[in-house]
Amino acid sequence: MHGLSSSRGHLRGRSAHRGRRGMAHWLPPADADTTSSESDAAEDAVDGLTNGVKHVTVDTKPDVHGAASEEAKYPPGMKSAVKELYSGKEDRKGRYQWQDKIPEDIGKAVENDETAKWALLVRNIKVYNDPRRVLSIHSIVVQSPLLKKLLVTVLKNYPGVTVGLNRLEFSGKFEPLIHRWSELQQAIANLGDATEDKRTTKEHAALLQNVLIKEFKTMIDTSQDMRSKRVMTYENLWTLFQPGATVFSRQDGQETAMTLVKTMYGQDANGLPCFWLTCKFVDWDGAKWGTQKLTLSIGQYSGTRPISSLRVYPIDYHHESDALRERLIERGAKAERLAGPNYRAYQGVAWRRGAFGSKDKYNVKGRVSSIFRQLSFIHITWHRHRLRTLDLP
Repeated sequence: MHGLSSSRGHLRGRSAHRGRRGMAHWLPPADADTTSSESDAAEDAVDGLTNGVKHVTVDTKPDVHGAASEEAKYPPGMKSAVKELYSGKEDRKGRYQWQDKIPEDIGKAVENDETAKWALLVRNIKVYNDPRRVLSIHSIVVQSPLLKKLLVTVLKNYPGVTVGLNRLEFSGKFEPLIHRWSELQQAIANLGDATEDKRTTKEHAALLQNVLIKEFKTMIDTSQDMRSKRVMTYENLWTLFQPGATVFSRQDGQETAMTLVKTMYGQDANGLPCFWLTCKFVDWDGAKWGTQKLTLSIGQYSGTRPISSLRVYPIDYHHESDALRERLIERGAKAERLAGPNYRAYQGVAWRRGAFGSKDKYNVKGRVSSIFRQLSFIHITWHRHRLRTLDLP
């Protein structure tokens, strides 16, 4: 019995001792009589050690106050840096929010120093619902300096085209190249091969020619065939009208020659499809001469129509274009003879602006006083009204 009691007492003492060591890392010393084992445990806890294992606490919270204080040093707009923002993911309607992180699906730019070596860059896009092809040309970038030099002559005075740019790009319907197709063909045919530059120019020009023929041959051949027969379809009207060309129309019954500025397909006031033409001409507003713009339209039609039956068309397609030019030049000469103060008699139709901007026509008969400057139109003032024509003795 004595031995059993001694064993139990010994076990209780060891258990108590282990309990004190296990609790030493969080219990403060009770008094100065703390045992040496408790002191060792407490010392280990201070050093970040528990049962011989070192514990390291990592502070994962950002230094918000430090960053805020750093930014607070700069008043609005005074930090010498660029902050980049990027468009975020788009929703079904194509809307997006700005974000300061680069989108994960962004790729690298495909045009770089490597692509700059090529004479031409041809960008292609997918084509749907066309059994004849799956790709079409989106745009062409002319990078060859030799080819640009050739195009300077071909596209001379074409509105909106500056051939000398570092990046000469054509897109859409490639109107400049199609309108000047004959000039381009002739310029390529005239190229020689006497020097290395001429041979290289001929190679680069052939590349451009082949690209255009592959993409537009059918349309070019169709347009040229119709023009040779002096007819045109509505869909190919844009091939007939070259910006900068002289076009003919009748305004208030008067033969009028104008300079074509631009064209586009669109809709009229009633929402019907039409082909718009913006022209400019010389006009007199009762006080001074100057150019004025006039927008005309050709309504949609099916099949082909004679070019001369259109509301406006290139003057070269008039059935007596040479005689028409002579008449217009003679009319301008009359205006030249009227330069300065004049006193004449007039009988005929005149017009004036109505209350809502409309033209009101009426017949007049009487004497006319006018002062013309040396410009080319033939309007005069009669009692503050404009006359359409003037017959000189």
